[in-house]
Amino acid sequence: MATLALVACSKPQGLTLTADGNPAAVGMVYLTQLGEAQPVDSAVIEDGAFKMQITGLNPAEVYQLSIPSLHMKEFLFAEEGQLHLDMASDKLTGTPMAEEVSKIFLSLDNVQTEEEYVAALRQAYDNHKTDLIGSIMLYYLAFELPVAEAFDMYENAAPVIRSTAFMQQVAEVWEVEVSTSAGHPFVDFAVEYEGVTTRLSDFVGNGRKLTIVDFWASWCGPCKREIPFLIEVYNKYHAAGVEVVGVATWDEPQATLAAIDRLAIPYPQIINAQRLGSDAYGIQGIPEIMMIGADGTILARGLRGAGIEEAVIENLK
Repeated sequence: MATLALVACSKPQGLTLTADGNPAAVGMVYLTQLGEAQPVDSAVIEDGAFKMQITGLNPAEVYQLSIPSLHMKEFLFAEEGQLHLDMASDKLTGTPMAEEVSKIFLSLDNVQTEEEYVAALRQAYDNHKTDLIGSIMLYYLAFELPVAEAFDMYENAAPVIRSTAFMQQVAEVWEVEVSTSAGHPFVDFAVEYEGVTTRLSDFVGNGRKLTIVDFWASWCGPCKREIPFLIEVYNKYHAAGVEVVGVATWDEPQATLAAIDRLAIPYPQIINAQRLGSDAYGIQGIPEIMMIGADGTILARGLRGAGIEEAVIENLK
């Protein structure tokens, strides 16, 4: 009788998640700690529904549930209780923190302007400056802010936010990007391909007035849309001492070489850079086009389209 009484009075251990409501949901679902690559749990979707019994989550970290077939992601925490996900409406209910994050993102779907979106994220961050929800809001808010401002907010955030694994990783990238922003000296890196080592410093300074550096990839549509502007700048200003160099980023060498031939790119390339260049400059997305002065100072980042030539003309003055 005593044993039965203990079982009856014990609290539920961990988090039970049930999901249904969308017959398009198929395949697998995965639960991953943000900042880690390997899932900590998974489940099979059967008849458009699934159930997970989740235990052992770290209360100091944030977790993400991914449903690839629906391109849906939900944030979870080390809470105990019963969660329900309506996969038709993307609404998560049942535990305080997970439900609160779900409400925030559903409300963000209804904002009409960019200004309203940023203001809503700021308000959500202000409301959760001292809990793990604040780390998620800061992460999303950072996409709308200058990286220096985002990094400053992180450095002044509460310890509960700064200590999460994923925010520490993101902050490392932000710090690198801040240290390689306009006004800072360029960072050199070396790439080896087919027994030959090429450095960014091979194309910077040494009599050149300006160097335009384009971090790109053959598979990247926005990257390829910038190529005609770069070719035009190279053809018009190379004789005046302006260099343009491409840095093949996150790309296979053969694919890069085929794209160079197909696009008739005349300026030199650093082939097979993979993550060497992007890590050196804290690059999270490509294309990233920057301008470096004759003395090695970074003059601009994030150049696009006609703005590339405008920056060249301004700095040649």
